[in-house]
Amino acid sequence: MISYSASTGGFYDSRITDVLPKDAVEISVETHAALLAGQAAGQRIVAGAGGVPVLEDPIVDPYDERLARWRTTAELSSVQLRLALRGRADIAEMAPLAAAFPEAGNLLDLVQRHVATLPADDPAAVIWEYATRFVRGDADTATLFSAATGVDDAWIDALYDRVLGTMPAA
Repeated sequence: MISYSASTGGFYDSRITDVLPKDAVEISVETHAALLAGQAAGQRIVAGAGGVPVLEDPIVDPYDERLARWRTTAELSSVQLRLALRGRADIAEMAPLAAAFPEAGNLLDLVQRHVATLPADDPAAVIWEYATRFVRGDADTATLFSAATGVDDAWIDALYDRVLGTMPAA
């Protein structure tokens, strides 16, 4: 027998324990399996009427939703990206590259020096040379701003927002 407790949010199997919370309600093995499948698909298990567990869609923060949408659609042209990088002299933000190329004068110079060291068929080198636009959520952009640059999502967000001014406010 499987039971669910609203107060603990947990399941209890009578084959394992005979100590149950006072509010535990019995559910079928099939219901338990369906609940776990729903949870694996992103839903939440919550107590319904009488403490019986039910599936509920996750609560989504509207800001998180807007930010996720922006991160898949914000787009810079190749020229916008290069000008934004050229205008930034704070190369220390890209710590690993800055250490490798201390003579770089700005972020554009730093990125170009880094790309010049890559094999010609490296995806980042190809993207840098031939891409005409950089969509924030594309794998291409992620490849270009890989872990080697030392920047994170917040840095990339700020770069796009500086140019576009469209990042949603919290």
